[in-house]
Amino acid sequence: MKTFLDRYIISTNFLLLLIILSLAYTQFYSSNVLLYFFLAAVTSASTFFIEFLFNKANYERKIKAKRMAVYVMPFNIIIFAVATYFLQV
Repeated sequence: MKTFLDRYIISTNFLLLLIILSLAYTQFYSSNVLLYFFLAAVTSASTFFIEFLFNKANYERKIKAKRMAVYVMPFNIIIFAVATYFLQV
């Protein structure tokens, strides 16, 4: 388990953030649960996949974090912005 957390630290932190934000986005799981679950699944899967590719290339943690910030975070921010718009409408 420790090696999994060491290899996928960015993805696990992001998944923890999604779990914490789920309370606010779904009004304590009373509305928009399916849409939020889809949002969380898509963004988590993409983050895990990109981090898997970076781990396969044996990047150090600092380099991996910098590249994840460039490649993954803009995609996730766009997905969150669109989903937030649809959750509020």
